Amino acid sequence: KLLLIIAATCVSNGFVLRRRHPRAHGIGLHQRPSDLSDTGDATATATARSSRIQDVVADCGEKTSAAPDPDASARRRLLATTLTAGCGCCGSAIQAADALELSERESPYDKRRNSLVDKFFADGMATGMDDYESKAKPYKSQLFRNMFRTLSEQKRGGQGAAPVIVEVGMGTFPNAHFYAEGMKSSGMDEIEVIGVDPNDSMTPYARKSAKEAGLDGGVSLRNVHGVAEALPLQDGSVDAVVCTLTLCSVPDQGLALAEIRRVLRPGGTFLFWEHVLSRDDIGLALQQRLLTPLQTIVADGCHLDRQTGRLIRQAGFEDVQMEYVSLDASLISPTVYGRCLA
Repeated sequence: KLLLIIAATCVSNGFVLRRRHPRAHGIGLHQRPSDLSDTGDATATATARSSRIQDVVADCGEKTSAAPDPDASARRRLLATTLTAGCGCCGSAIQAADALELSERESPYDKRRNSLVDKFFADGMATGMDDYESKAKPYKSQLFRNMFRTLSEQKRGGQGAAPVIVEVGMGTFPNAHFYAEGMKSSGMDEIEVIGVDPNDSMTPYARKSAKEAGLDGGVSLRNVHGVAEALPLQDGSVDAVVCTLTLCSVPDQGLALAEIRRVLRPGGTFLFWEHVLSRDDIGLALQQRLLTPLQTIVADGCHLDRQTGRLIRQAGFEDVQMEYVSLDASLISPTVYGRCLA
């Protein structure tokens, strides 16, 4: 698979590169599924939703380009369906997708992508990470249980709406069963999950993972095209951000962490699980440094030699709780994990 990916990358100029997707600003995270139920006048609901979205765009200071774009209408319909239709395997289908007005926001970090390479990489992540995930499971399970317990306490403390969780770099959604487990252990009956990823080929796998984990009924899942350096969300609009094996591959870690802080409400939780440069094995650290240039090519920008924990501590979060562990002798074994508050 790696050889096929490298070959596909080398001849990428011979394939059609996808344009950057339009990004929805201020996705209506404050608009719960109940706001868009199919009771009442559907036309009035759609009009009200469109008005709210336009107000959000205005509040964020964003402007819609007036330049004509023959593909804009089709892209808007496509992204509106992605943003608002919800996961087909989950409950809480959101109505009035066609009424959603979208504005484009170009980001230098949202680069053109090769669809063939994206598909190969998504397939590899879906089928080749089982052994790693089984070793990470005890640690990640406790992380998610703690996060859901906190969210549950906050909800009982007066924040009655369904908590909104954004997973940056959701990928194939290997964390889906941790969400189901966390909801059960905390007694929560509803959440909203927004998965942000620049690789659109991940979405079918993410939906499959959600279905297999039993995330239905009280779970609203939406998959959004986006990058960590320019999250398509309002300031202080989400209750938690999850980032697992993502900060290794973002081009600008500092900006990504700043974006995570921006979208979190005060006191919101940032949960992280990231592989890093080895602290306790000099030989492994040397291999990581030597192989990082190749790794960035075959693994969608993944760096083996980053010191992500240090950057998280310097990013301005409160109450940083961080641990370091080596799962085995593999290149992505050294890991920092924990949680902190906005």
